[in-house]
Order: sequence, then C-alpha cells, then structure tokens
Amino acid sequence: MVDGVCASMATIVLLAGSVRKGYKNQRLLIHNTRFCDFYIENATAEELEAKANDLRSEDNKILDFYVERTGADREVLSTLMKEERYISMQEAKDLGFITEIIEPISAISNTNKNKKNMSKKNLKDALNVLAQALGLSGAKDIELQTEDGQVLTVEREEGDPEVGDAASPDGEWLMPDGRTIIVSDGVITEIREAVPDGGEDVEALKAEIARLTAELESERAKGKSDEESAILAQVKAAGGKQWLDRVTTSNYVPPKPNPARKKDPVEEENVLEKELRERKEKAKAHEVEKRKRK
Repeated sequence: MVDGVCASMATIVLLAGSVRKGYKNQRLLIHNTRFCDFYIENATAEELEAKANDLRSEDNKILDFYVERTGADREVLSTLMKEERYISMQEAKDLGFITEIIEPISAISNTNKNKKNMSKKNLKDALNVLAQALGLSGAKDIELQTEDGQVLTVEREEGDPEVGDAASPDGEWLMPDGRTIIVSDGVITEIREAVPDGGEDVEALKAEIARLTAELESERAKGKSDEESAILAQVKAAGGKQWLDRVTTSNYVPPKPNPARKKDPVEEENVLEKELRERKEKAKAHEVEKRKRK
C-alpha cells in the first residue's frame, strides 16, 4: 500500500506483495545505489574503482528485481533510476509497481484503514524478498506432506516443526507419523503426539472379539437345545419309544442327498458369525499396520 511517498528501498518492500495498491495522489521514486562521502577522504583510486564496481553490481541486482516483479522495460527503469525522478501513481501502475489505484477517501476512513498492522507473516515475506534482492539469503522453508497428501509449509531451515513456528495454511494437519499439527493465524499453536502403536484401538477390538465369541457360543448352544427339543416332540407325537424302535429296526433306507448343489459356506454364516469375522479381519489389519510403523 502506497500512502504518502514510496521511495528508495521502500519500493523493494512494496514489490514483495502480489496485490499492490496506491492512493491516487501519492508518489514513487527509484534511484541508483549510493555510498557515504567519508569513503572519499582517504580512499585510493583502486579503492574508489572497486567501490564503483560494487555499486554497479548492486544497481544491476536491484534493476533485475524491478524488471522481474514489474515486467517493465529494463532501459526505462534504468533511466528512472539515474534520473531519480518522482513518478505518479498512474505511471507507477503503467510500469507495474502497483496493481491498483485507490481513489481518495475521507480522512476518518483513511486513518482507520492505516491503523491496521501488517501481519507477521506478510512482513516476513516482504523482508525475505528484500534480502533476496540484495543478494542475501532469506529464511528457508521446509515442506511437510500430510497424511492426506497435502503440503504444510513451515518456516524453519532444519529440524522438526515446533510450537511458535510460522506455518501455512491454517488448520489441523495429520502427519504420516501420527502427529497432528495445529496452525492458527499462520503460527503453529499445538502439536499433538500420536497414540503409541494405536494400542487402544487394538485392545478395544480384541475385547469386542472376545465378547462376540462368547455370545456366538451361547447362541449355538441355545440353538442345539431348541433343535433337540423339537426332535423329541416329533418322536413323542409319532408314538414315542415304540415308534422309534420300529423305525430304527426296519429296512427303511433314507434317500441319498442330492450332491448336485452344495451350500456355500458364506450362506450358512449367520449375522453374529459375519460380525465376528469382520472384527477379526479388522484387528488383523491393525496388527499389520502396527508392524509397518515399527
């Protein structure tokens, strides 16, 4: 935002942003680099030549940066730097220094708007761009891939992320190692450690399998008792023991079962057996995952 005069190194900071605005009646100035006069008093010709070469090198670095960020013609920008001439916001927009001209607003609204401070992250981004323009190394970032394949950017040169590190984007991010990193307002506010080996889930599954197994055995025992009761009732209705003796000593041969179609074991699986099987498969999958993490 240009509010007043944007000159010299302030133009570098301005160009750090992707959206750059300026009030209509403000001014902007760029110029070549300078050095303090006290160098001249005791300097030799060779020292002055070396200093001149350094200044030209810095001029080229800054000019390269201007061209890259604005897209303006290099010769036009070089001439402006030599002339040290203030330009209007319309000229600044035509050259690419700003992206939008803001019409004048009331003094009250203007004051309130200017009270808003630049966030820590935006300021750091601007300083990084400034450092790069001067040939200095800016702050390095590390990129971490989350469990769901997204990228979490943390501003630190090396090591594991810590609470207080600047990071983006905001949200709760589950990492492949099981940790959860919470980012709020561009800063890591909390890091939750993973549950060791997923032990609680596995134990809960084992307990549930044991319960279902016991319940299945109980149902099977109950089913057998009901079946036996039904058989005894049928024998009693047919004549009791005498009828049973007569039938078992006769020459009656029961028909052979049709081998053409066998029941699919899955068809004989009742609801309880199916649930037990699924629980066992889930527990086995957890064990495999635990061994992979180790």
